[in-house]
Amino acid sequence: MKKTRIFAALALQACAFAAMAGEWPPGGGEKFTQECVTSAARQVPQDKAVAYCKCSNGMMQEAFTSQQLVGVTEGRKPTADELTVLTDISRSCARETLQ
Repeated sequence: MKKTRIFAALALQACAFAAMAGEWPPGGGEKFTQECVTSAARQVPQDKAVAYCKCSNGMMQEAFTSQQLVGVTEGRKPTADELTVLTDISRSCARETLQ
């Protein structure tokens, strides 16, 4: 029963993400990935940093609107809701790429 609820919640979240999917502004995705890799490579091997940051980039594009992604590239402080999503993305990508 508990697994069913988790899968249902994930399915609803996936639908919400699909409805919001945005696009990075020109050069924004590349800028994010480069800055992410520079930061992450201080803590993990370069290849794992690249994989983690590519994962994060893709998930952010799925989770945020184009306007929100512009805010990321401009260095705008995320809202509490955006921060929650960013934390979830970070954890998910870390599980996928840093193990």
